[in-house]
Amino acid sequence: GSRTEFQLQARTPRLISRCREALAAAMGGTTRLWHPKWFSRYLWGTIASIHLTGFVADQTYGIDRKKNPEFMWPWWHEIMRKKEKGEIPMDMPGYMLCKYRNEPEERWTAEREEEYGEFMGAMDAE
Repeated sequence: GSRTEFQLQARTPRLISRCREALAAAMGGTTRLWHPKWFSRYLWGTIASIHLTGFVADQTYGIDRKKNPEFMWPWWHEIMRKKEKGEIPMDMPGYMLCKYRNEPEERWTAEREEEYGEFMGAMDAE
């Protein structure tokens, strides 16, 4: 009798634990918000989704992501040629040659107008 009683006592905690697990599963209690693999699953999954969305958008709208060495910036080359010829001072800031300026650029232009005023319309000549 005591041997079976001992076996029953040894099994009882495991039996109660299994019953609790079964009851919790039946009630939907085993799912947790922050499970052990949340970081790798959700953080990297989110990053991968963002990249995948960007790739699909690029493909959809035909954006190609390779550099084209044949692509030219004629307006920049024009400014550089005028600086090389001496038509524009080499140290003249580029924002002073722009047609449209934001407020800080307007202030800076006003501060330096005495120095570079005569060259301000150099790009409008053509």
